[in-house]
Amino acid sequence: MEACKRDHLRKLWLRAAVPILYAHWEGYIKLAAQAYLAYVASKGLRYCDLQFNFVAVARLGDIQQAARTKQAEKHVQLVESFIRFDTEQARIPTEGIIDTASNLNSEVLSNVLCTIGLPYDEYWRAKAVKIDRSLLGLRNGIAHGERREVTLDEYRELHELVIDCLEYMKRMVEAYCENRWYLRGSALDKRMA
Repeated sequence: MEACKRDHLRKLWLRAAVPILYAHWEGYIKLAAQAYLAYVASKGLRYCDLQFNFVAVARLGDIQQAARTKQAEKHVQLVESFIRFDTEQARIPTEGIIDTASNLNSEVLSNVLCTIGLPYDEYWRAKAVKIDRSLLGLRNGIAHGERREVTLDEYRELHELVIDCLEYMKRMVEAYCENRWYLRGSALDKRMA
């Protein structure tokens, strides 16, 4: 883009690059989360072996059904089923679980991470304003027709932010797989205690 001698083309390319960069951000986070969920699901573990977030994912339908009623009997049955079926093999669904709401801001990211049992830690909190205001703010403005120019420095900063965040997500997923932190009673539980 720096080599472009035509100013109007450079401005156009920089504007067009922002939604593409955002799509890269949202797509990678969603795919990484889905892949990690599928990895854990493929292990064929029992409910009692899994961190609670995976039990919640596996039992989401039952939780939602119980939440729709005011009948205490249904609530008690749900709790009993958690205890009674704790030693059964978990059936963790992988389709339609990770939802980025087509607007992966820091709040949605926090929910995605919680769903798969990864922490929304200091790293993510430190990036929240840049993700929400810079990346999403600029992307949403461009995507909704605002006549917002993007400077080369702004684009470079966003590019660096996205690449850094994707690398961090990759390292987190790899560490959780390698260290088996999806297991209840793992070293992760001991670190958090």
